[in-house]
Amino acid sequence: MKRIFFIVLTTVLIGFSLTLPIEVSAQPDPRCDPRETWAECCARFPEASACPIDGGVVALLAAGVGYGIKRARDSRQKGEKALEE
Repeated sequence: MKRIFFIVLTTVLIGFSLTLPIEVSAQPDPRCDPRETWAECCARFPEASACPIDGGVVALLAAGVGYGIKRARDSRQKGEKALEE
């Protein structure tokens, strides 16, 4: 019971921490006028990518989810084997 509570609590806290920051700002491009919005600046400089790490972040998240599923499955199988013995 404690283990299930810990897993649920951890999942909720991680989910909350990932959804908490609604807007994240980096340093502005020095070519942009500070009075311009981000969309106006990107319209003037379309060659500048908005988020070059997007594909890498998605790959890391997918790998983390896959690893977590594998660990949970292995843990369950280990627990079932202990009960059989």
